[in-house]
Amino acid sequence: MTDTTTAPVTTSEQEYVLAGGKDGATDSPNDPVVVPAKKQGHKCCGGCCDMRRATMIVNFVNMGLILLGLWYIVAYISTSSRGGQPYQVDDDEVQEVYAEADTFQGLGFVVAIMVIRFLCNGCGVYGAYIFHQHFVAVSLAGYILEILFALISFNVAGLLVGVFFAYPHVFLIQEIRAGIMTPENYPNEEQSCCCV
Repeated sequence: MTDTTTAPVTTSEQEYVLAGGKDGATDSPNDPVVVPAKKQGHKCCGGCCDMRRATMIVNFVNMGLILLGLWYIVAYISTSSRGGQPYQVDDDEVQEVYAEADTFQGLGFVVAIMVIRFLCNGCGVYGAYIFHQHFVAVSLAGYILEILFALISFNVAGLLVGVFFAYPHVFLIQEIRAGIMTPENYPNEEQSCCCV
């Protein structure tokens, strides 16, 4: 019978533990089974998914919201340019907001900001996919700007969404820097509560 003790084996990328079969013994002394060590990375929302997957998901969600906003702007401009009222409402305050939007010259600026945010989210998805902290940091910078804008405008909902979407980016960058989240180690860190 072979020795049944387990011994940690350290590599430059990850710590592994040598383990035997069901009774602690391997098939042969020269052929040990390598079992990855315990997961080291943070889990999003206490266990929903790993930080890489969470970063991709929140960026895809934000990209979808941006596309929806751009579609709304195009539909609004299209309806307004035909001389129609985009929305027939009785509320005087809402009608006033729509009247101001018709005269707002900075609509191109708003669209440009949305396109830049879309590109930042794309960098976040790409950075998470290739385990590159600088691309993830570009997306995080976009969320930090959203958080600052929400603070300035006293937008509580925008602040909460910005913080929630920035959260996985912060932890993913830390894990990439620490060598926890790497292409080689990802099978050990991978976690998902669904099929995404």
